[in-house]
Amino acid sequence: MAKAEIETHPTITKARAEIARIQKEYYRAVIDHHFCRAGDLDFGSLDELVEKATAKKPIYQGDGYVDGELVCDMALCPNCNNEFEYGWEWAVPYCPQCGQALDWGDDE
Repeated sequence: MAKAEIETHPTITKARAEIARIQKEYYRAVIDHHFCRAGDLDFGSLDELVEKATAKKPIYQGDGYVDGELVCDMALCPNCNNEFEYGWEWAVPYCPQCGQALDWGDDE
């Protein structure tokens, strides 16, 4: 039997799918045990953890004008709308309220 035939054989395909399912369940159990249940944050699934760990741009807002230009000195968490004032808070990698990873890149 050629390698290509082996790789696409239904038994091999089914075995790979089962291994992937078992790995996903294992990682979900590890994450649930070590991170979700132990902390204050309660995540319902591995997908939610992955979503929160994926850095998202904050929503910049302005609340005033200087020389006719809108001053963006507020930012909101894209997940929970927690407010961040301009300054040291703009450097935090995660929202302290919901745990969402934040991307404070230069392209505002």
